[in-house]
Amino acid sequence: MSTEKRVFNKLFKNTAKTKFNKQNTKLGIAQDLEGAVYSTNNSLETGDKVVAIAINVNNELEKLTEDVRFYNDYKAITYDQLVRDIEYLQELMQKAENVADQLGTDVNDIKGYDMAKNTIIDAQRVSGNINTHTLNFDI
Repeated sequence: MSTEKRVFNKLFKNTAKTKFNKQNTKLGIAQDLEGAVYSTNNSLETGDKVVAIAINVNNELEKLTEDVRFYNDYKAITYDQLVRDIEYLQELMQKAENVADQLGTDVNDIKGYDMAKNTIIDAQRVSGNINTHTLNFDI
């Protein structure tokens, strides 16, 4: 083999190796980049979900806080008012019964008597529920 051929063979051999090594390096970096992008995209997707959950929970907590404040402001007031309303309706119903006895008529013929009786039943139910359905926390 001539010297010239040997030199060309060595040059070609080194050039082929260099090209192959460059392609391997490019391929390795490309795979690393794709892997990193895929991993980052998963983190971005999870991050977006976390933010959406935080926004949703904060909105729900804000609504809940408003409801708790309403409950705290009106529970006792409403209960006390219902007690007074029941007492007043019972007084009026007693007067209606006395008038009906004096007139010799049926108390149920007096307009509003049955409605008052039903309203008292509803008011007693709601006032009882106010006492039994309480919040387990306060704001």
